[in-house]
Amino acid sequence: MSKPLPYYQSKRIFFAVAALIALLAGACRPEEAPPVQVLSVTLPADEVVMLVTETATAAPPSRTPTLTPTATETSTPTRTATPSATPSITPSATITATPSVTPSITPTPSLTATPTPQLFTDHFSLHRPIPPAANDLIDRVYPYGGTQRGVLQVHTGSDFPASRFTPVLAADDGIVIFAGDDRGQTIGRHPDYYGNLVIIEHDTRPPEGRTFSTLYGHLEDVAVRLGERVTQGQQIGRVGATGVAFGPHLHFEVRVGNPFSFFDTRNPDLYLYPQPDTAMIVGLVTDTNGERVPEVPVLIRRVGGNTTFETYTYANNTVNSSNAWGENFVRGDIRPGDYEIIITTYWGQNVFRETVTLDAANATWIEAVIPPDLQFWPDLNPQAAEQVETETPTPTAESFG
Repeated sequence: MSKPLPYYQSKRIFFAVAALIALLAGACRPEEAPPVQVLSVTLPADEVVMLVTETATAAPPSRTPTLTPTATETSTPTRTATPSATPSITPSATITATPSVTPSITPTPSLTATPTPQLFTDHFSLHRPIPPAANDLIDRVYPYGGTQRGVLQVHTGSDFPASRFTPVLAADDGIVIFAGDDRGQTIGRHPDYYGNLVIIEHDTRPPEGRTFSTLYGHLEDVAVRLGERVTQGQQIGRVGATGVAFGPHLHFEVRVGNPFSFFDTRNPDLYLYPQPDTAMIVGLVTDTNGERVPEVPVLIRRVGGNTTFETYTYANNTVNSSNAWGENFVRGDIRPGDYEIIITTYWGQNVFRETVTLDAANATWIEAVIPPDLQFWPDLNPQAAEQVETETPTPTAESFG
């Protein structure tokens, strides 16, 4: 008959067995999943939000909108609107980068949403106001909202370089509400700003549902009368250099709201029908505090090529975003393809860089969030902004893309 184990030996065996059981139980326990990282995305107004769980994949909408102009009022874009007509311009989702606020300013990819299809049925309805044979491309050196790198006044329209006496055409059907010179009335910054001009109030309404008009400035002469009904493509005057302008060109504005207010303009790029086989970038640049950043140079560089375009965010609140888009920069008339979107400070520091694919007949939305208080231009003479418009250079192949 064996002796019972002493108490201290029994206690050791008991704890050894208990430790073995605990070890086996831990090995069989399923590994806890790592916490899911939540992506915070800042979206422009009136856009569809795409929920992403793991892989950030941009997918085009199943149906896309038509660009056929219509005189019927359209409703405010909704999150579920799906057009029923055959598409010709479609939005596309893009991947953007939101830099983390660190000394190295390393971009962190995030997603933006695709603009709702309703945006396209409410925009891009206007005919180009210059005949194609006379070069109907928008000048990109002095874009809407730009200042030519702080040298000129904020531009409230788009310029069409054309020779003197080139016909100027009505962008859409409507009623002439002003025809003549502005020496006795302030329609621009001051009297005699546009010289000879025409303003047409159109039958259609933009997404804002307000009065929609176009202005044609610096005309050589006027070919229509106050109260006259005009049709799209009808000649209303000829290109000149009257008012505040050096050299002949057409200054073209889109106004939403008060047609006589200098502060009710919108970017014509978002209302003019695009050129064939071209793409467009519409975007928003804000800082990490959510504030819009003015006069940021945005480079658009073709991948695998040596073509680079430059545009700028709107300089100040003299100009306005479209209520539907909420943008602060636009660049149209770009050939389709892959492009790098680059934002660099005056000191050469990259704060945003992303590659996007631009498709023909598409407007691609891109959003960039950058650190605050960056310098993009050298310090300029504060009197420079008071200079007048300069002669507009003729666009080249590089301007077109």
